[in-house]
Amino acid sequence: MMVCWWEHGPWFQTAHENEQHNMVLLGCSFGRLEVLSTILSENNPINLEFSQNNSNQILTMEKSFNHRQERHLDFVAYECTQNKLQRLNVISFPLKTGVLSSARSSSEDRAVIGFSDGALTIYDLTIQQPVATATRTGTVPTMLSWMSDLIVVGSAQGEVTIFDS
Repeated sequence: MMVCWWEHGPWFQTAHENEQHNMVLLGCSFGRLEVLSTILSENNPINLEFSQNNSNQILTMEKSFNHRQERHLDFVAYECTQNKLQRLNVISFPLKTGVLSSARSSSEDRAVIGFSDGALTIYDLTIQQPVATATRTGTVPTMLSWMSDLIVVGSAQGEVTIFDS
């Protein structure tokens, strides 16, 4: 299976209802791709991955705005049952700056986010709050990878920094 997604655009308001979906779950059978399910995410996905722990779940990070137009980052879980995508839950955190990169722990209970100001923040998705922030990493985190007990940060200039998680 694979998922394709794209950001909401200005054409969404004029598109036919079934053309407004921005996530498409595809399957392959007998050498042919087929659409299994489509859904309209409530916000713009910036990262999407299949769950390592539950093969029926797709995990996204989505940019959103609250009722006061403040930026938020939403961690969203979708479940695919009987070829239908459904939104399961949302965990939302306020943002002060733009998101450049992200990675989840292998247990999927924590996520690290790299911001445009160079800061890194680890969010505990179980208790739904940030648990650690590094404000001066020396590297603008354009790429993140969470490996066991290490977080690897890469920059566009090829710099690499490793943190103990």
